[in-house]
Amino acid sequence: MTGLPDAYLKAHEPWRVANGNYALTLNPSSYLPFMQQASNESARKRYYIARWNQGGAANIVLLDEMVRLRKELAQLFGFPSYAHYALRRSMAERPETVFRFLADVKAAVTEVERNEIEELRAEKARDQGTPLAETRLQRWDVDFYQERVRRSRYATDQQKLRRYFPTDKSVEFMFAVAQRLFGVRFNETKVATWHPDVRYFDVVDAKSNRFLGGVYLDLFPREGKVVDAEITIRNASRVAGRTPLTALVTTFDRQSLDHWHFEVLIHEFGHALHTLLSRIDYVRHGSVKNDFVEAPAQMFQEWARRERPLALFKDVCPRCPQLTPADVKNLEAARRYGKGLEYGREWLLATFDMMLSTDPQPALELWKRL
Repeated sequence: MTGLPDAYLKAHEPWRVANGNYALTLNPSSYLPFMQQASNESARKRYYIARWNQGGAANIVLLDEMVRLRKELAQLFGFPSYAHYALRRSMAERPETVFRFLADVKAAVTEVERNEIEELRAEKARDQGTPLAETRLQRWDVDFYQERVRRSRYATDQQKLRRYFPTDKSVEFMFAVAQRLFGVRFNETKVATWHPDVRYFDVVDAKSNRFLGGVYLDLFPREGKVVDAEITIRNASRVAGRTPLTALVTTFDRQSLDHWHFEVLIHEFGHALHTLLSRIDYVRHGSVKNDFVEAPAQMFQEWARRERPLALFKDVCPRCPQLTPADVKNLEAARRYGKGLEYGREWLLATFDMMLSTDPQPALELWKRL
């Protein structure tokens, strides 16, 4: 745990075991800060392998069976592959369009990714005092050395940013922005919930006080909880007289959020607003096409990273320190850093999916080859 801040150690005290070690979960809220800050490389390696080996060899068998059955399904409908079947009602329409796009992505990111790897490798050599030629960057090194570069180059330290975003005030900010934009109110109401931590809010029209829907906030980690997402419980339907119901289910720190988790909160609430503010006749129309599904959340997420909306945080927390324009600029520059590696990874995942979906083959061998 060397290198991890006191706040992380305090938050993970419930996971401390008899011999003084920590039995950490595989939740992103535990995993990502560890990978960014733990200076012990062997510990990062063990955590990395544990997280990405979830499911183990049994998952490979299931994946191979899944892609075989998907092709069979597509052929029953007269399509040559599952990719043709799945894309027929999307903007891409056909696999050839996707593969052309992926080729463009690969051409755009390859050199950037290579440069970033070399930069991080040099950072590791300086950190460890080893000759550059003998220093190898591993997958479990990437988050750690990217965070070091972000701190030194952009004066951005995610742990120090926690003092700007107390968790309860971040929720108030989220509600305040939605209320101002959409003319709604969020009234906390006592109802039966699945855990004492869960809070529930009626969503009402601010002018008429008409009930619009409901949202649960289940924000904090507990054993067995692994998701950071919005979950639609019930879509609206004017025909059936149904009002929407949604939940934010996350594993956030109870006291404060770094800026990355603050963005996750605002993003996922964008999904919730999409559900809550939909006015549709049929339940099915509450779930939009995949081409569009992230758009409402990504639009609302902009309120977490721009200077003018962030200045509104003082309305809900006058005592909280305020980010300066220079701070916001540095945050954005730090966010954009590492995109070569990020989109190189996205290319890998998308290409893996498309190749399995057009030509089923042993998944593990394809993964190794890619």
